[in-house]
This record gives sequence, C-alpha cells and structure tokens, in this order.
Amino acid sequence: MLPCYAVCSCSEEQRLDVLKRVCEKGQIIEVALNTHGTRAVQKLIETFTSREQRALVISALGPGVVSLIKDLNGNHVVQRCLQRLGPDDSQFVYDAAEGHCVEIATHRHGCCVLQRCIDFATPKQKTDLVQEIARHALQLSQVSRQGIKASCWSPWWGQLWKGVS
Repeated sequence: MLPCYAVCSCSEEQRLDVLKRVCEKGQIIEVALNTHGTRAVQKLIETFTSREQRALVISALGPGVVSLIKDLNGNHVVQRCLQRLGPDDSQFVYDAAEGHCVEIATHRHGCCVLQRCIDFATPKQKTDLVQEIARHALQLSQVSRQGIKASCWSPWWGQLWKGVS
C-alpha cells in the first residue's frame, strides 16, 4: 500500500491501479485496520473522482464493515466513507448499522460511527436507523450497567427523533 503522500501525487490511472490491487486481493480491510494503513485508505477515499473507484471500495469494504466499525483504526475509514461517499454510496454502512444495531451501538467505536450515520443520513436512512435503535431502546439504555460508557449517547439521545417522521 502506498503511503498517504504518494496517494495524493498519483495520477488517476495509478490510483485506480492501486485500488484494484488492494480491493481485488481483499487487502483493503486489512490495510484499513492498520494504524498507518487507515490513513492511506482514508486519503484514497478523499481523492475518488470516478464511479469505478467508488464501486471498487464499496464492494471490498462491504463484507468487513462491521469489523471496521468496531476497530480503533477501521472506524475512521467507515466515517470517511459516510463523509465523502454520500448517503447513497454509503448504504452498505447503513445496512450494517441496522443489521447489527445493538452490537455496534454498545461498542465504544461503533457508537461513534452510529452517530455519524445519523449525521450524514438521508431522511429515509435516518428514519430507518432511528426506528431500529428505538426497537432496542431498553437494551441500549442499560449499557452503562455492562461497563460501557453510555455517555456517548447522552449528547444526542434526546434529539435522536429530530427530523424523523
């Protein structure tokens, strides 16, 4: 994997070649979990200019997105996807967040990603995710008893329903 500075100076063709190599070999998840690799993957995501680049990364990250969400380094890659890919291309993150709501919401890094999901969601994505969170509200409200900081929820728990029809 190229260091961050090299990603910035790559031509479009070189960047696509790097993406194809790490995505086709299934290495992008491994790289995203690495302390230094996470920065390189985030930088790649920031520099996307084509639909093909986006599609490669989405298909490669999809199978490991829950692991990435719960990882110290990987969660930053997922947050960068939410920020830079937009809500439609980030649907794979929303699907994982809904499908693994409690697992993600009760994890210290997952909780942060869940907050970003709400921040960057379309109205429909937000409604669907909030409804799934609400289905597990009792369980989630008791997370502090399990030694998990519920404080990550406190800044926005009361506003979770804002904008939800």
